[in-house]
Amino acid sequence: MNVSTDTGASGFSNLRRPLLIQRVVLTVLVCALIVALPLGPERFALAATILAVQFVSTWLIERKRRELLDQLGAYLLVEHLLVLVAGIICPPSYVTACMLGIASIGINAPYLTVHWLRRIAPVTVLATIIAPLVRDIDGALPIICISTLLCLHMTFNRSGAVLLAARATQRARHEADHDALTGLANRRVLVNRLDELDDDTETGLLLIDLDNFKEINDSFGHDVGDTVLRSVATSLSVQSDSVLAVRLGGDEFAVLIPGPAEETEAIADGVLATLDVPITAATGDIVVAASIGMSHSSTAASHELMRFADIAMFDAKRTGDGRSWYLPDPRQRASQRLMASRRRTREEHSLNEQIAST
Repeated sequence: MNVSTDTGASGFSNLRRPLLIQRVVLTVLVCALIVALPLGPERFALAATILAVQFVSTWLIERKRRELLDQLGAYLLVEHLLVLVAGIICPPSYVTACMLGIASIGINAPYLTVHWLRRIAPVTVLATIIAPLVRDIDGALPIICISTLLCLHMTFNRSGAVLLAARATQRARHEADHDALTGLANRRVLVNRLDELDDDTETGLLLIDLDNFKEINDSFGHDVGDTVLRSVATSLSVQSDSVLAVRLGGDEFAVLIPGPAEETEAIADGVLATLDVPITAATGDIVVAASIGMSHSSTAASHELMRFADIAMFDAKRTGDGRSWYLPDPRQRASQRLMASRRRTREEHSLNEQIAST
């Protein structure tokens, strides 16, 4: 027995039914009201036209199974076309129809996408203009001017608000995913990218720790330290267009590299060669030393790449070789894990002492 777990689709389907019933009931009530109002003999033709158009358009829109907002836009487009029909078939209803059209845009603008708003507003303006041209309607000019100004105002106001909101959302997303100092992606981006990796995809990871960054900060100040971090970030970003450079925090960086292990090793060598070049700061040239731990999907699962690169990085610090691969041999791996754990403990102890001294 198959049981559907798509609650979103089910909820949307359940929402369609009351909306459809509401639409049918409102259409019948509007047509009844038109017949009851003193709008002349044309009111019967207008009511019949609205009834027919609404039922046919509802059937067509429901058949396409649109998303809810697209469905709303399609229904409103039909209703605003009926403003034109009302003015032509029944001139006495022209003013009322135009007012309803303008009010409809104002009420529904917050829920419409810019795409639909830019379709519906011109239809409303054309309806106010065409009906007086086809039928002799007194006092149409002020209505045309007012409706045009209101529609333009609401359309461009809404479009501007949507664009500003989109830009604000994009900026907030960028700030949430990037380090403010260096502009690199942050730890969250790396973790998400590692989670998305397929174990069959060849991927390497570099974990980079600046060995002498604390001395640089203590000797030259945090402004120079920030300059060094930004310079290192730039060096990582230019290694290859295909890599993801990340600042993990403090003086730790990471680089995610697609491709075979040879490519990971080549990027690591390139990083070390770049860091050999002194960094120009306000206090003079500064040489940065770094240790790089390397792991690759050929010897580790994707979710373990970061942990194994950290183990390898400690091994690079211990040996002074500059870079080191994660070793898959069980005895070597156990030794590396123990040394990495001790390093982390010392770092946490040092950090706690700094906090206590402040």
